[in-house]
Amino acid sequence: MPPPLMPDHRPRIAVTPHRYRLDGDMCLHPGYTDSVFRAGGWPIVLPLIPDANAYAEVLDLFDGFLLTGSEADVFPERYGKTPPDNNYSDPERDTQDIVLLDHAKVTGKPVFGVCRGCQMMNVHRGGTLALHYSELAETSIEHAGKEFTGPPAHTVTLVRGTMTGDLVPLSVVPVNSVHRQVCETIGNDLRVTARSEDGLIEGIEDVRHPERYFAVQWHPEQWGDRPDGLANALFGVLVREAARYRDGREGPTRKTGGAESISRSSA
Repeated sequence: MPPPLMPDHRPRIAVTPHRYRLDGDMCLHPGYTDSVFRAGGWPIVLPLIPDANAYAEVLDLFDGFLLTGSEADVFPERYGKTPPDNNYSDPERDTQDIVLLDHAKVTGKPVFGVCRGCQMMNVHRGGTLALHYSELAETSIEHAGKEFTGPPAHTVTLVRGTMTGDLVPLSVVPVNSVHRQVCETIGNDLRVTARSEDGLIEGIEDVRHPERYFAVQWHPEQWGDRPDGLANALFGVLVREAARYRDGREGPTRKTGGAESISRSSA
């Protein structure tokens, strides 16, 4: 058997890309992969392909998933709303997200969602989105800002007693903000972990296994150097839980997407 292509001590994290709106090029900000690597994981960027069944060939290679942000909205019909005239969606990214979330549900692999990833994770659990944050709050906060790394756009208040809310000592932390859609009603078995000053939902997680299913609306991949430490702590949870999943499946058999198969170590 040939030697493994990836270092065994780093869990493999599949990272979702997106298509650039102007020309359709597949792209990804390096902050995502940098953050995963800094936390101890090995990031692997997936291609965007239209055939959902094709992903089955590779999903068992990964120990966790990072659902990133994107210019494209989650397609509104997925949560029962009519797309506006100016809607921009990415069907291939929607397909990819759903395939990964379905697989994670069966296997118990951890998923961390950022911005659009947060929204899709809510929709996947039966939640809904507001097409624009202004539907939910009259606010002077510019949530749809264009700067990831500039001054904070606003603050969020973390909910104590949640996994995300207890990651750092501070209860109120500054964040960046680049989004239009936002979580409206929360999906099944989810809870709110953070809210903005104007009351919008800024974080969600699973009630029973928050370390395996958690997401934020802002962009922590851009703010790993912030003194509050929250950005690095979030990626640390993903990588730690992915390593735990990997270590737990290295016996003679492991769970896959609905079947049992021989593990990497015994193949």
